[in-house]
Amino acid sequence: EIVSLDEAHFRLVEGEYRRPFVCLAFDDGYQDIFEHAYPILQRYDLPFAVYVPTDYPGGHGELWWTALERAIIKVGALDVKIDGAQRRLRCGSPAEKDWAFHTVYQWLRTIDEGDARAFVREMCTGVDIDLAAIAIDQMMSWDQIRVLAADQRVTIGAHTRRHYALAKLTLAEARAEIEES
Repeated sequence: EIVSLDEAHFRLVEGEYRRPFVCLAFDDGYQDIFEHAYPILQRYDLPFAVYVPTDYPGGHGELWWTALERAIIKVGALDVKIDGAQRRLRCGSPAEKDWAFHTVYQWLRTIDEGDARAFVREMCTGVDIDLAAIAIDQMMSWDQIRVLAADQRVTIGAHTRRHYALAKLTLAEARAEIEES
């Protein structure tokens, strides 16, 4: 059975486990949730939740992972300093691009959040990729989120402000990300 978050909470607290149940939740507020998932879930009268980083709907968010992917698609090779070692990653074939993306992505996940995003910003500038345009193109607008929020089947949840990895932030920074969302 597909239930709302509130119903799941009630069942867990009350020990109501007679039938298996699940909640549907979508991360980040992507446009395709509104365009594709919502009409289907609406048709079948199913509840779901969407967690939205609040910088994204206004086009201020940085979908750095998408930007990184697009930048790697545009280059034949990538020169990058990873953990102090200068590396040249070949990006000629799809397999090389995939390997380069995963290599850089994994490294970026280990370094300071601000430094990782600055790296991607700089890389995007070099290959003429507009980070704001990616957010505007791929994320729901505030108007679309309002439509969802008006539907009693939909729960809109906070997902920080800028979609930073909270564990990599100071306590004050993490608190600000949560409170500002």
